[in-house]
Amino acid sequence: MDSLTVQIIVTVLAGLAYVVGLVGIVVPVLPGTITLVIATLIWAIVVGGWPAWVAFGLVLVFGAIGMGTSYVLTGRKLHAAEVPMWPIYVGIASGIVGIFVIPFLGLPIGFLIGLYVSEALRQGTGRRGSPPPGSRSRPSASAS
Repeated sequence: MDSLTVQIIVTVLAGLAYVVGLVGIVVPVLPGTITLVIATLIWAIVVGGWPAWVAFGLVLVFGAIGMGTSYVLTGRKLHAAEVPMWPIYVGIASGIVGIFVIPFLGLPIGFLIGLYVSEALRQGTGRRGSPPPGSRSRPSASAS
């Protein structure tokens, strides 16, 4: 294959990755911003030239701003709900492990599983026979 054919194929695949990435921004199951950045990086490597690298730089900067803003806003909401930071750290660590266990989708899946398990342990909802959070035990109605 000649160089132009490879560039066209990579451009079409990057466009398809962009569709997946944009859907992933709206639907949290799919990775969004990361997909856009990686697709642009691969495209810039194959196509080459300063316009491709400027495009990659812009996508990288806007992606970092978007992800940073998302994490700050999420952190504020979790802090307002009085969620401690250690379940979030467990979620981040399990997300990093998930990247290597399930390529491409491991980060969000690992994060969600780690956060869910750590919150279940923190709130005690994983123990058998424990009351659900927010419930109170009622005094018995026996007459004395």
